[in-house]
Amino acid sequence: MRIGSFNLENLFSRYLFRDDPHVPDEKAMLPTGVTSFDRFGNVQSEGVTQLQRNHTARVILDAQPDVLAVIEVESLKALRLFNDEYLSSYFDRMILIEGNDARGINVGLCVKRGFNARVVSVQTHADEGIDKERKIARYYNVKEQIVEARNALFSRDCLEVDLDVGVPGASTSLTFLVNHLKSQSGDDAKANNELRHKQATRVAELAELVIKRNRYPVVLGDLNADWNETFKPKDGPVGPSFAAQSLEPIRALVTKNTLVDPFPAEPRPWTHYFVAQNTTSRLDYILIDSRLAAGVRSAYYRRGISLKYSDANEDRYPCIGHVGTEASDHAAISVDLVLPPTKTTI
Repeated sequence: MRIGSFNLENLFSRYLFRDDPHVPDEKAMLPTGVTSFDRFGNVQSEGVTQLQRNHTARVILDAQPDVLAVIEVESLKALRLFNDEYLSSYFDRMILIEGNDARGINVGLCVKRGFNARVVSVQTHADEGIDKERKIARYYNVKEQIVEARNALFSRDCLEVDLDVGVPGASTSLTFLVNHLKSQSGDDAKANNELRHKQATRVAELAELVIKRNRYPVVLGDLNADWNETFKPKDGPVGPSFAAQSLEPIRALVTKNTLVDPFPAEPRPWTHYFVAQNTTSRLDYILIDSRLAAGVRSAYYRRGISLKYSDANEDRYPCIGHVGTEASDHAAISVDLVLPPTKTTI
């Protein structure tokens, strides 16, 4: 099977509002397609949207994933629209539960049409608090015009999906933990790193709980830090950056061989292009239960990155330009995994 992860960069729906008091509520707002936003939050034109989203779709269709984690999706409806309009219904099972992000971006999991797998259960962790003694307070911030979630542990969600792959009685029990951890944007880098570390700690705990349930964890998604990033202080040795240190709870599972990282450290893999500084970093990960490591056959990247980054020419599509036409600011990644032929027991 091929497992993929792709940050789609602001996949939102476009709606048509009908100003007619006589129509039913469900018909007053009609979805008409997907739209794109630039990095400043401005809605892009329909023509640019179609070109960009065709590139997004082409990355997915070229990669041919059996299971794909998707990041930065507004809603299940938006995902279904994208699947129908741009992917020719490539997926027939799509799972998304709205989380805590003020922008309305969420994580989801998609399964290829006809792929032999059964969704056994779905669990959200969006309602877990940083302080377990206090409830999450959700309210509308009038000034910013966003819904905030105070005391929420996960910035979006850690979506947990149990998927049994193969025929009943001879299937492999996988559990996908789909993530989009706290970003590095904003003025308070220390607070961002601290929250991401708490999120990573919980994700690591969930992965170990999956093992106790006799299943195989797959931790994947946008972890929003490069755990190979280094920092050199004025006085002292070079060491991991504070952002890199925030992922240590998850990386520790790789170090102690609970999970395996299929992507090579050298040449240093990257998955994200940061326009402002013209730099790349690794933000996206697929980490497999190490007991399935013998089945890993290949791991690779698909790139639909902007022309602004000149070193990514190898996989760039001809119509991608400098502004607004790239598939995403992230690269899609995928891992080919050969599963055991019979039901695996722990």
